Amino acid sequence: MLGVGIIATAFTPTGFVATDGPRRKVVLASLAMLLAVGLAAMVSVQFRGDVKWAAVLPVIALSWLNRLAAQAVRKGWP
Repeated sequence: MLGVGIIATAFTPTGFVATDGPRRKVVLASLAMLLAVGLAAMVSVQFRGDVKWAAVLPVIALSWLNRLAAQAVRKGWP
């Protein structure tokens, strides 16, 4: 997921958040998503063996953050 995010951020106009908007905002939102993916990976490793903490909660958190970041890009939030 981290590799896909890096490639999408660098080479697509919609970035890792898959949203049209000003390039600067797309890149900043994509960088926030990349950071979150890294943190989610660390949480998953730390809690391996516990499905809820290692898989379910990080994926839900990333999904929520992606929606929030995309909305921020579209609506022009800082």
